[in-house]
Amino acid sequence: MALEKTLEGNLRPLYEFRTAALHLPIAATSLFIGPYIGLPDIISFGFAGTLTALAYVTYKQGCKIRDYQRSLTVIEPFFVKTTTIPFSKKATWLGKGFEVTHREAQRVWDAGKPHLKEYYELPQHVLDDRENEMRVETGVETNPKAIRRANFTKKRVHTPSDYLEWYVGKHALDMLSVHHLKKLVPKIAHGAIDRFDSGLSAINKSLGQKNHYAPLPPVGGSSIYHGVGVDKETDQMITHDERLGNFMCFGQSRVGKTRVIEVLISQDIARGDSSVVCLDPKGDAELLARMWVEAKRNNREDNFYIFALGFTDISARYNAIGTFSRITAVATRISNNMAASGDGAVFKDFAFRFMTIVAQALVFLGETPTFGSMKRYIEDLEPLYIRYAKKFLSEHVPDYEARVKEISNPPPKKLKTKVKGADQYADQKMAIPAYFKGRSREMVALDTVLQEFFYVNPHLQSEVSESLRSALKNDISYYGKITASLIPLLTKLSTGSIKEIISPDTNNINDERPIISWKKIIQNNSIVWCGLDAMTDSTVASSVGAMFFSDLVNTAGDIYKHGIDKGLHNSKRETKNEIWLYCDEFQSLASPDIVPLLNRAAGAGVRVQAFSQALSDIEEGFGDAATAGVVLGNFNSVMMLRVKGEDTAQFLVDQVTKCDLLGIDAATATNGNTDSLFGEGEDEENESGTGWFSTRMQVKVMVEAHEPIISTSNIMGLPRGQAYAVLNGQRLVKLRFPLLDEVPGYEAPSMDYLIDLYRRKYKRDERLQAR
Repeated sequence: MALEKTLEGNLRPLYEFRTAALHLPIAATSLFIGPYIGLPDIISFGFAGTLTALAYVTYKQGCKIRDYQRSLTVIEPFFVKTTTIPFSKKATWLGKGFEVTHREAQRVWDAGKPHLKEYYELPQHVLDDRENEMRVETGVETNPKAIRRANFTKKRVHTPSDYLEWYVGKHALDMLSVHHLKKLVPKIAHGAIDRFDSGLSAINKSLGQKNHYAPLPPVGGSSIYHGVGVDKETDQMITHDERLGNFMCFGQSRVGKTRVIEVLISQDIARGDSSVVCLDPKGDAELLARMWVEAKRNNREDNFYIFALGFTDISARYNAIGTFSRITAVATRISNNMAASGDGAVFKDFAFRFMTIVAQALVFLGETPTFGSMKRYIEDLEPLYIRYAKKFLSEHVPDYEARVKEISNPPPKKLKTKVKGADQYADQKMAIPAYFKGRSREMVALDTVLQEFFYVNPHLQSEVSESLRSALKNDISYYGKITASLIPLLTKLSTGSIKEIISPDTNNINDERPIISWKKIIQNNSIVWCGLDAMTDSTVASSVGAMFFSDLVNTAGDIYKHGIDKGLHNSKRETKNEIWLYCDEFQSLASPDIVPLLNRAAGAGVRVQAFSQALSDIEEGFGDAATAGVVLGNFNSVMMLRVKGEDTAQFLVDQVTKCDLLGIDAATATNGNTDSLFGEGEDEENESGTGWFSTRMQVKVMVEAHEPIISTSNIMGLPRGQAYAVLNGQRLVKLRFPLLDEVPGYEAPSMDYLIDLYRRKYKRDERLQAR
């Protein structure tokens, strides 16, 4: 079915240049011939001026179309300093880009037609230049002319000196150099020659001409997808209301995800009114350096912490099970890292019970649970029961020690027989119940005294005591089998130098490494980089990462109910600080607490910014597609750089609208064009439409397809550093990101520099030598 609609027709010969070239000689002719044929000067000059104006406007229209055609092949990268990023307190800058509409979809559709590619593809001589450059670089080509050609064609900007070298040759250029000129004149004139040379250099630089056919940057992909809208490219912002609904970014390795994190995280740090935490499983040193230097630049260095499983000497300490509102949270955070299907589910439930018992007893004793103490007492509950019984009895039975001694060391038993009139006695052994077989006499005696007390005072019966006693009644071998799947996990979390930072000893006053907690981070608006070192030990990395989420969910629940200043004087429930939580390699941090964190923690100020490679990674990380779907359904804004899998790209395509893609009806297409001085109105979607001084051709168009505004091939063919994004579920934008220039005085340091800095800060060098 045919319909009438205005098409842009930007992929065509540049008729405008031909028209402009024709108008100028006619205008010149009217100036010179007019007086000879009797035309008044005002008519001659008016006619020439009108033609000149028409030539100028037509030429500019041709330049616009030419620039559009070039943009489909090459788009220049851009650089920004973090100090010049146009951010605000209410919005975050994403990069440069444009909103994608059916105009851009139509342009991509047209650019994909084989017969139109000739109007924007690089010409053959450019391909020859690239081949020549490669031959020169590899030493295959040694011809001086080929070398001069390569030096000329690979430059981004050409100066007059470059053209001189290209046309005259290297030897002739040397003859014109300052060095040779100085040989020809007295030394007194050398200063004048130097000033003359500086002036020529400045002129050279100012007259530099951009080389549109220089080698393309090594970003891969196709420039078409951004080139179709580069004419309306502006700074793109995402409001904090849009970020409130969480943000997800997909992109395969080495396409710019870390650069996106740097751009966003630099702005969040610069605002200074919120805490910024980055969970980085692989431990990207460049990202750490960027966060540190931005904290320093914004005078927030004192509140910057490094938590690094791979660099324990410079790491802050963090007890992932040390803060909780319910005692069962301790067991939940640990057991969530155990297998939850098949036989593993049974062992997980038993392990949960034992961990809850241990945590209850430690809290009763006034101790904060750590991975080390949990492992120690789960492996052997008896010492914990002894400590519990002694503390409880000391509070309720002042003379319990005498009774314990009496039970554990019974007096000799008097025998009925007598020898030579004297009573005979025999030593007695303490009776140990069968269910306490293998336990110590001290523990059995304490248990006896405890049970005697509870018999007389049943209202003081302790749940902790009953739980510990019940666990100890189990056969030791049976108990070992039940906890066999738990002990290896706790061993990994409480062995070596890692134990010092995830099971911190709060009584060690000589350790100056700070102890952090979510509440402390949020109250102080701290900045934290968490390097989990997943490439060394993925089990520990995923376990600690999952516990970070569990702890944050618990803290967020407390903030939601009581505010961030709970327990402080004049605290208000409404006081909540924003928490920008960046999760790189999101699939490596899979945890059952992710969903409540995404859909319930926003009221406590948590804003999750997640980054991953593919949809399949999310599904694998969370176990199945259904769970992954629930997780992804909580992200209101989705960004996608180049991805490998079509299913990942389809996830974004499914969120955009469809449009009609048009083409010319070949039956009505004719050659030729018409120049119009007075247009018939301009289509707002068609800037080259039928306005003043325009070139137009009238044919019929028809619908060739009804497709989404972007396709999976668009996303899978993006260059590095470019992305599509659906913001807040409604606005589709095409983005490209900058390369960050260093701010003078705040250059990103090396990892060695940071290690040395924090070792000195925490005085770790002296202690390492002391060991």
